[in-house]
Amino acid sequence: MRLHEINLAFLPSIINYDSVEFVSGYSSDGQYIRANITLSGPAKLSSDSNGGFSGSVEFYARELIVGNALSTPLVALKFYVVNFEFVSQLKWRLGVYDVAVKRHDKYQEAEEEMRATKRPKMTAELTITSPTAYIANEYEAERVVHDLCALLSLAKGCQIQWLYWDAYTSDEVRIKTYHWNGIISQYGSLQIIVKMPPEDINNFVQQTFEPYRKVNERAIWKFNKAIAHYASTVSREGFLELRAIDLVVLVDYLTQHYAASENTTHFIQPSSLDAKRSVVQKLIGCALESHFSAKDLVKNELSTAKKGAMRVIVSDMTNMIDCLNRRSFPSSLRRLLKHLNLKIDEAEVKMFVAIRNKLIHDSNFLKQDDFPEGTLYESPWRQFLRILSLTSRIMLGILQYRGYYYDWGRFEKAEWAGAETGRVRMPYVGSNEQPL
Repeated sequence: MRLHEINLAFLPSIINYDSVEFVSGYSSDGQYIRANITLSGPAKLSSDSNGGFSGSVEFYARELIVGNALSTPLVALKFYVVNFEFVSQLKWRLGVYDVAVKRHDKYQEAEEEMRATKRPKMTAELTITSPTAYIANEYEAERVVHDLCALLSLAKGCQIQWLYWDAYTSDEVRIKTYHWNGIISQYGSLQIIVKMPPEDINNFVQQTFEPYRKVNERAIWKFNKAIAHYASTVSREGFLELRAIDLVVLVDYLTQHYAASENTTHFIQPSSLDAKRSVVQKLIGCALESHFSAKDLVKNELSTAKKGAMRVIVSDMTNMIDCLNRRSFPSSLRRLLKHLNLKIDEAEVKMFVAIRNKLIHDSNFLKQDDFPEGTLYESPWRQFLRILSLTSRIMLGILQYRGYYYDWGRFEKAEWAGAETGRVRMPYVGSNEQPL
């Protein structure tokens, strides 16, 4: 926005780049404008022979209000969205609002560029209206779009985000614009809710919107950030090992926080163990000294002749009692999978854990010699898809999703997204217990 005139009292703040929260004035066509400032550019000033000043300055505005926008009822908010690849128009009732999504005017060009360059492009226009005709709370409508974009990011495997919105009156006059500093990552194509058939993405959002909000309210996880982590990891390029590590760390996060919420992280409550710690440590120390010789205990030390080496080693081992009291990752993972009623073969869990351990400890995928006898070697890419497959199902299971998804664990080299072998229904086992 360029202001038509500048108040002289405001001039020092511009010249010294002090913090400016908002600025108001009149545009070159005579409209009153108030802008909440994000960033200001350099001032262009000039003086006349009488010592007067005039000039202009460019601002990047987070919020722009035009004319009598503060008192005029709003009937629609139009959000502009990047990275969302889709086929047909979509409509949902989310919360108390009606949401309609259509392609941006330059969708085809944007989609082609996204696929070629991975750079985020504006693809969609998302319009929110209310059955009561007027939008009473624009910030609640904005929250709906934040939540919708999070779900779309999970579905599409890349960060889908809105950049700004325009507000319209009943006469379709735009009277307000709001920009924000949304985080945008590159476009990615490892989708778990594919675009064909279009009903899949429609059903996914309709099924998961309210469960997503409930999951965030329960605060077992910061699930909105978990989705952001998932989307940015899946969409980015770089070392396949590091992407896989970020996914298994996400599963660790989901698993351990669920265990903490159920008080199943430890076998014995830490407070109870602390009360008897010294007694238990003494018993363990005595057992070690009675079953192992001094030579056995110190043979892996650099200096076996060091006085008191055996006592130090026994002490170090007994101090590991907290680790003994903590449930293993595989045990906690199985508990989470059982709670979510996910139908997953035990062999898949064991393979996931084996790949996860190799990644965490060696920053590598399994080598040929690491595979159990009688099983076929899988390439790093195939192992990554295994990690992606189970991680995706856990995320969808937390949201109680019961529809079709794309299972990358079934991916074949010559297969295209949406082929029947990969598009399958979420696998659950029969149980009365409801997922989170």
